[in-house]
Amino acid sequence: MYAAQGTPWSEPIAYHWLRYEDPMPVTRLAEGVNQLMRARIKFDPEAVDKACAEAQKMGFPN
Repeated sequence: MYAAQGTPWSEPIAYHWLRYEDPMPVTRLAEGVNQLMRARIKFDPEAVDKACAEAQKMGFPN
C-alpha cells in the first residue's frame, strides 16, 4: 500500500497499521487484506497464508 502511494514502508508502520498488539491478530490481518483489496493494491497472498499459519501455531484462532 505504501509503495503504491510512493511512501517508504517500515515495519513499525505496518505493525501499527495491522495492530498486531490486538488480541485478535488474524482478524486484524483479514481487515488489512480487505483494505488492500478495496484499494486494488497487489500483495502476496502466500505471505498472508504464512502469517495465518504462524498465528495458528501460537494459538490464535483462524
